[in-house]
Amino acid sequence: MDMPQFDQEKFNRFILDNVIGFREKPNPLKSGRLSHFYLNWRSLLEDVYTTYQVIDEFIIPFIHSISEEQTLPDTIMGVPEGASTLGSLIQGEYAKKRTDYKKGRYSFAMVRACPKEHGDIKDRYFIGSARGAVALVEDVITTGESLLKTTDRLLEAKTSVCSAIGLTNRDQLRDDRTTVQDAIVKRGVPFYSMSHVLPLLPIAYEEQKPGRKIGEAIEQEFREHGVKEIKLLK
Repeated sequence: MDMPQFDQEKFNRFILDNVIGFREKPNPLKSGRLSHFYLNWRSLLEDVYTTYQVIDEFIIPFIHSISEEQTLPDTIMGVPEGASTLGSLIQGEYAKKRTDYKKGRYSFAMVRACPKEHGDIKDRYFIGSARGAVALVEDVITTGESLLKTTDRLLEAKTSVCSAIGLTNRDQLRDDRTTVQDAIVKRGVPFYSMSHVLPLLPIAYEEQKPGRKIGEAIEQEFREHGVKEIKLLK
């Protein structure tokens, strides 16, 4: 089956039209930090149509686009709990497009948000069996704590993790001033971001015109936490 090429420009446009936005009051992130811009992947992926659109048009082609660097995965899993459903849906669509798709070849597996206290390590951490090489998927990457915790569980269970993939990277440093990529690669796992906010925010700011106050706040946010500073105001 012919696989469409991953189109970065089209994916960026999709994010600008559907995912990225601004708030007058800062929004608390899962990391505990505050931000005046948001990435509403969670809301977008509640809709069946747009979820499969993202999977078929962007995520699966992206997974194939990095296959020259890394082994294609056998199992795709989402970081709990936000990306758990997404991981399973990707796995199903991905398996059906493979030439070796047949009964018994591919499995559904999910990472438990709260590990069981007893039993075999794989049963404690996972629902289902993660066969072969595993690709781990997260929607938004900020400090990467959930992604790192899930990666560590997979590695502890002697699972072969071939890649960790984020839909959008907020391009922020962790509290120890390292990048999420630094932390993941240190574990021996290749890390990929399908998109970055640094090139997207100036375009979104110009198109949506949220106001100077918000622009100043975001510039300050990147002075404090960004992998590099950003310029929004002219």
